[in-house]
Amino acid sequence: MIAAAFAGGGAAVSDPYFEYTTLLLPGNGTNGAQNNTFLDSSTNNFTITRNGNTTQGTFSPFSQTGWSNYFNGVDDTLISSGTPFNFGANDFTIEMWVYPLPVASFKVIINTNSTGGVGGGINSNGTITVGRALLATDGTTSNSVTFNAWNHIAWVRNSGTLKIYINGVEGFSGTISTNYPNGALRLGSDNNNTLYYPGYISNVRLSPSAVYTNSFTPSTSPLTVSTSPTILTAQSNRFLDNSGNGLTFTTQGSPSVQAFSPFNPSASWSAATYGGSGYFDGTGDYLSVADNSNLRLGTNAFTIQGWVYRNASGAAHSIIAKGGASTGFVLQVTSTNILRFTHGTTNVDTTTTIPASAWTHIAAVRTNTSTNGFQLYINGVSSATATVSTNFNQTDTLYAGADRSAANVMNGFISGLKYTNGTAESIAVPTEPPTATTNVALLLNYTNAGIYDATSKNDLETVGNAQISTAQSKWGGSSMAFDGTGDWLLISDQPIQRIGTGNFTIEGWVYRNSSGTYGLIGKGTGTTGWLVSLNSSNQVVFTYGSSTITSTGTVSATTWTHIAVVREGTSTNQTKIYINGTNDGTGTVNTDFNQTNSMYVGADRTGGSAANAYMQDVRVTNYARYTTTFTPPTSAFPTL
Repeated sequence: MIAAAFAGGGAAVSDPYFEYTTLLLPGNGTNGAQNNTFLDSSTNNFTITRNGNTTQGTFSPFSQTGWSNYFNGVDDTLISSGTPFNFGANDFTIEMWVYPLPVASFKVIINTNSTGGVGGGINSNGTITVGRALLATDGTTSNSVTFNAWNHIAWVRNSGTLKIYINGVEGFSGTISTNYPNGALRLGSDNNNTLYYPGYISNVRLSPSAVYTNSFTPSTSPLTVSTSPTILTAQSNRFLDNSGNGLTFTTQGSPSVQAFSPFNPSASWSAATYGGSGYFDGTGDYLSVADNSNLRLGTNAFTIQGWVYRNASGAAHSIIAKGGASTGFVLQVTSTNILRFTHGTTNVDTTTTIPASAWTHIAAVRTNTSTNGFQLYINGVSSATATVSTNFNQTDTLYAGADRSAANVMNGFISGLKYTNGTAESIAVPTEPPTATTNVALLLNYTNAGIYDATSKNDLETVGNAQISTAQSKWGGSSMAFDGTGDWLLISDQPIQRIGTGNFTIEGWVYRNSSGTYGLIGKGTGTTGWLVSLNSSNQVVFTYGSSTITSTGTVSATTWTHIAVVREGTSTNQTKIYINGTNDGTGTVNTDFNQTNSMYVGADRTGGSAANAYMQDVRVTNYARYTTTFTPPTSAFPTL
């Protein structure tokens, strides 16, 4: 049973760098398992037909890895709906975790949306400057953050003294009794929309008190409301204020929510606890279910709910539909970002919009066919009310990820799609994957992937005959099998996959079946990005752009070999190839790996040179795990 392989499990030890791990493919599971078979988890167990290259994986609204907001440094900003609190001349603490990408000049991380409002940003040397928007600088640290890494920063005013801390270490102290004006909170840019910050921000907390008065050790878990903050954000699966004050956020540009945070998870991924998602690439991907009387809603009460994460706005993205071109229903997010339920030819629209690049819980509920017996919900809040007396007795196919004509397909992720016929369920934002409760006619949890990412950051497409095999394994009894004739894994781009100029470790175990030129893992194009491969002489090759580093040693056939490529800085000879823990090739690689192409595993950067090999424990980490000769791993990589 494939689902058993997707159940996850605890690890005996934890990985101290798991928060920097952006891909981990254990390769364990049931023989023949792949990601192309979808299951209905309701008691009906309907057959689900895959159309296009729809896939599934572990990225879900319930990720165990924590969350952050990503800003592209070009036009991304988040703006709060109101003033967090009255700064004035009062005490306060502004703190957060940042993962900054390198900058050539000062960029604003956080700011209050008013002239003279307090804010702070990062300089090209990594120092942090706090000041008054558009007016003056109040202080700059003597210490610096590390680019391409998580750093805790805080600025605290206590009885007129302003202190700035980096990773708990005081870097500035001065007398600042300025009366700061109020204003909405801005993340990622200044008031003029010019000094855009590139990178990630996590766990932003503003408190009306001096939380820290001396050097301290930053929290190793997500921040809480224990300090009575007036805002607590950038720590959820959506743009959300967790302080209890109910501030909302609007987006400019395309900031995104990422399953990437400074904190290691407390548990490994499991399907029951963390769920999964279906990925639809916007070019013909959808699922279909043949008509059945249990799927005909008729004039019954019903509830349709689930989570959506759209990759972009500007087009209609359908969630679920059943009926003809002008009969039945369709639930979709429109090109203007509103949630729409169309019954027959009549639309019910929300006034609230749904942002792209964030998880949103949506629901359509008919309590009865009387006046105003129907509601649309966004994140647990009723956002539209209407009368929907339509008899949904159509015998057409049901579509998930497409409209009634199998068009206007989803571009993004759908999770926990629950279709209940006969019950108007009360709606609240779920904190765990849905289960088959009373009258659930269809339940798509998307947790039947055979090859999955244990970091919960990616959904993978198994192309060709890529699958789990028990024929060979390093440990655990199985591995990922690629037969050299068009098999590979394809992973759609997300910001967390872009290594940039930072340190990295790309590694895994390889069992090659025969000699040949094989792509193992790569991201980019034929002349950009990076690739780890084997050449016809069985040497390991790391390609960066069009340049290469080649190992002196070779990878033997029909035996398991650990391969790692590590960049530790961008100075001379800081990128190394390791074969079974021995440094076997060295070069200078200062390339910015910021490509937005999909990632391939089992092929080169364009899907060529397909590998004839088994692979296991393929891992990508934004950290230099090995800096000298080491003993290869003696057990499977930890999954937390």
